[in-house]
Order: sequence, then structure tokens, then C-alpha cells
Amino acid sequence: MIDVNKIKSNFSNSSTSYTSNAVLQKQIAQDLFYIALKFFPNHLGGDTTYFNILDVGCGTGFLGGLFSNINSNSGNYPTIYQLDIAHNM
Repeated sequence: MIDVNKIKSNFSNSSTSYTSNAVLQKQIAQDLFYIALKFFPNHLGGDTTYFNILDVGCGTGFLGGLFSNINSNSGNYPTIYQLDIAHNM
């Protein structure tokens, strides 16, 4: 059985060093970002007036940061909702 409280505690306790050690996680986030740009061009930087992004398990928010820099042709930025079980992340 998965101990959710232990996972939550471990990630919260390592939050201060997570960013500097999460090399693979950053690469995967960047790959996902470019895949999203390729498959959703009309929503990400296209003609959409507004769009929302839900990032579940966001960790330190690295992926959300990449999406936050997107500006659609209409001049609007995305609304990004980020959730993580470890509150210190």
C-alpha cells in the first residue's frame, strides 16, 4: 500500500534542494512543453482569447513557469492552476 503521508513528507522535506537536483524532471518538463506547443498550437500562442492549464503534481512549478511565458496572438496569457500533494514544493 502507498503511504501518501510519507510521500508528502519526503517531498516537502526535500523541497529546498529539489530544484537543483531534479535534472531529469526538468528535461521531461521541457519535452512535454514542446510537445504541447506542437499539438496545441491554436491554444498555446495561437488565436485563442484565453486558455487554462492544470498542472497536477507540479512540484516546484517548473513546467508551469514555461507555460506562463506563452502569449497568445490576442495578447492574453494562460491561467495556470498548479496542485501538489507536498505543500512546500
